[in-house]
Amino acid sequence: MKLWVINEVRAKSKFWYFLRKLKKVKKSNGQVLAINEMGILCFYASKALELHQTVNAVVEIVKEHYLVIAIPEYNHAIGYASIAYYNTQKLPQKQFVNGQRVIATVMALSSPETSGRLLLHLNSIGEVTETSSSKRAKKKSSYNVGSLVPAEVTEIMPLKLRLKFGIGFCGRVHITEVNDNNVLEKPFGNFKVGQTITARIVGKPNQKGHLWDLSIKPAMLAEA
Repeated sequence: MKLWVINEVRAKSKFWYFLRKLKKVKKSNGQVLAINEMGILCFYASKALELHQTVNAVVEIVKEHYLVIAIPEYNHAIGYASIAYYNTQKLPQKQFVNGQRVIATVMALSSPETSGRLLLHLNSIGEVTETSSSKRAKKKSSYNVGSLVPAEVTEIMPLKLRLKFGIGFCGRVHITEVNDNNVLEKPFGNFKVGQTITARIVGKPNQKGHLWDLSIKPAMLAEA
């Protein structure tokens, strides 16, 4: 899928090649965000970050070519970092796990040119370390109601989406939490298993084993 870039020369660089590998940003109703809308979701979380700033981050989702990472010190801003450069026989992709702490550099702030995404570069493999706190994260959650989280679609059902996020956490998006006006005939028609989306936590599980309640309504995602 094609993404908007400044020009073809820049698109040929490794940085823009990675950008073009990402999918277009879609609204919950399936419409692709207009180019002037794409920075809305990341703006509030990343507005305090600066270009070329070095940050401490936590791996949230591991994809084939990139990581979805959160920056706790900046309101858990969600960013993307390419791992294609590190996929060698000596350093396989599987070395990355949810909850790992990494050190990254801000390469581009969210803007129309990055399709609203905050892009980062991992400083070095040597700075990727798994901490004891990450191993305990599954037992003790740091997520709260109102938190924005990157999540991966695991199952599409008639009345809800099943998602996974963090380290072993599972959630659901009810059919009423997809669109602001709730008038779509097929609200889940534009989602697919394996897709990464951004959701806001609206409810914690009441009992062990229950699912977290999440919302992907545009109005909920746009809240500061």
